[in-house]
Amino acid sequence: MVSLRRVGSCRRYQLCGSWCVNLPSSVECLAIEWGKYNITVNAVAPTFIRTPGTEAALANPELRSDVMERIAALHRIGEPMDVAGAVVFLASSAASLITGDTILIDGGWTAPVTAGREAMATPGASGTASRRVE
Repeated sequence: MVSLRRVGSCRRYQLCGSWCVNLPSSVECLAIEWGKYNITVNAVAPTFIRTPGTEAALANPELRSDVMERIAALHRIGEPMDVAGAVVFLASSAASLITGDTILIDGGWTAPVTAGREAMATPGASGTASRRVE
């Protein structure tokens, strides 16, 4: 199961059962509950994605500029395929051990600004692999 979440909802807490108190969301609760049936439950939380629903908002130059600045790492508006790829992955057998998680598809919106500056100052210092996407 893959659900869609708002980026802003990723830090909310809710009660969904006595054994699930203080878990970040119903995604985690359902992952625990349905795991015994070998069902994985995950979510994707995209940033602004270019769709008919965001067209009017992104036509506002001030809002668009603000959004582009906040998408700190990639500085671009997302496309529907950016989200679709993550959903296909989570629904595939390649993600069979991933459950109770939310993948942020935000181009770096939620990445700490200082972490981005440190990574630019010392390439490879974080120990993570990266690739440039054009």
